[in-house]
Amino acid sequence: MTLTQFIRLNNLKAADAVELVCPQAGFPKHYAVYLGTRNGFPEFIANISDGIQILTREKLSEFVKRYQVTNVERFNGNCKIRGK
Repeated sequence: MTLTQFIRLNNLKAADAVELVCPQAGFPKHYAVYLGTRNGFPEFIANISDGIQILTREKLSEFVKRYQVTNVERFNGNCKIRGK
């Protein structure tokens, strides 16, 4: 699945938080926030092994392949507050 498909499938908009699990590894849940698209590329921020950071393309590809979305916490502000 591509990142664009992932975003469309989960109907993500900027500031939505995504809850993810890796079924094969049995790790606890991970969370990422969709920041929107910059320079034609989707951006997410997450707290991963190196701390809170914008995920690289490689990390995003890994997330899409390995993790399943268990919940999407929709940002409940308006478009002006959301920033998009």
